Amino acid sequence: MKLEILPFSFLYLDSFLYKGVEREFFDSEEAVRQVIEERANRKGIALMGLYNEEPLFYMGIYFISSQVGEAWIFINPSPPKLKITVSRIIHKTMYHWAKRLNLVRLQALCLPIVKTERFLEFLGFNYEATLCKYYEGTTDALIYAIIWEERCH
Repeated sequence: MKLEILPFSFLYLDSFLYKGVEREFFDSEEAVRQVIEERANRKGIALMGLYNEEPLFYMGIYFISSQVGEAWIFINPSPPKLKITVSRIIHKTMYHWAKRLNLVRLQALCLPIVKTERFLEFLGFNYEATLCKYYEGTTDALIYAIIWEERCH
């Protein structure tokens, strides 16, 4: 039994796609693939977590500016049983990379789904605002952030 966190690869993407919450919000598996590919190709870091060569998650941080990043995370909706939860692995990995990238602010956008909101709060993100009709001009998005320095006034 082997847990690995590796640089992003498309190798395992097909066995991962379109199984979770995204079914409600994306028209097809191809739409999900395009979102993951687009985020993975931005300047920043993109990773995948594998357990016995089965994808647990895809995640990354891309730069918005020199010290501001945006996190993106897709989680396998039915991960195998591990001694440590996938959420804790993502938490540790995200903080490690945010520190290495010298970020002052890390933000994340999400759909208004309670389970997703609670997950971001578990990771340490704080709710900031609702972006009305952000996705495709029809669906709201929520913005969460972690700020490591004093807030502006």
